[in-house]
Amino acid sequence: MTPRRSAAPRALLAVFATALLTACAPRQRQDPLTQRPPDAPDLVAAQALPMWLADAGPDETAFTAQLGRDKGKQWRVTPSDIEKNDAGRVTAFTLNWTFDSEPAPRSERRMLVTDTGDLVMARVLQRDRSVITTFDPPILVVPARINAGATIRQDSSVTVYDLAKPTRVKDKGTATLEARHLGIAAPEQSPASAPAQSGRTPAWGAPPRGAIIYTTNLTIELGAATSQRFTERWFLPTALLREAYEERIRVLGVTIDSTTQALDPVQAEPVPADPALADPAPADPTP
Repeated sequence: MTPRRSAAPRALLAVFATALLTACAPRQRQDPLTQRPPDAPDLVAAQALPMWLADAGPDETAFTAQLGRDKGKQWRVTPSDIEKNDAGRVTAFTLNWTFDSEPAPRSERRMLVTDTGDLVMARVLQRDRSVITTFDPPILVVPARINAGATIRQDSSVTVYDLAKPTRVKDKGTATLEARHLGIAAPEQSPASAPAQSGRTPAWGAPPRGAIIYTTNLTIELGAATSQRFTERWFLPTALLREAYEERIRVLGVTIDSTTQALDPVQAEPVPADPALADPAPADPTP
């Protein structure tokens, strides 16, 4: 019997097929072909995401979709509601994600910069799904600093509100995040060989030699629905090269939605991907 779509799966779809953080569930991930030499660089958020974390404050940017029917279309990301402390340091801002030629942002994400420099997400307003989702504590996006081989784990409470009546709670649940600095891409990697050997999604291609590989695995439980989202980001020390993700949403053990996509910042050098292997369903990405 096909389960009825309840408020719980709609809320999950709103946030993470969103977005934007397991057949039946995405398969267990293995490390890409990475290496961890003694001088492997740390991932430093303020350096790796200068468009949002530079001293001058967040700036407008754009990402180009690389896969499926959205290939070539862009997400425009515009910052607003920027807050600074007495020292002039940015402490909070909203990222407004607008897809292609849509007249209004599809989502608005409230980002915080902690006292230690972590970039975290406190709230997501999903206009096309009419929900607001909050995380307590805010969910980690990129830590201030993480060294090669390190893993960070976090638990958070999730509350979903009705956008039309922001005080009305639609659902509650939990989120679990695991963030990892896997090391740097090994010289022998190639788009053809790396995915096959690592268990990664082949459509993402292979990271260029020396790129820092940072992953997050986010699981959200809301009632009968579960969302699991695996995200892989490739960084140079001072730039984001690609963000790729795969998400599975299950209700009562049945997969009701599956999405994979790769997004490249417009200023980054394009990275080859295999569009024939992409899930064609469009999705709103979550940072």
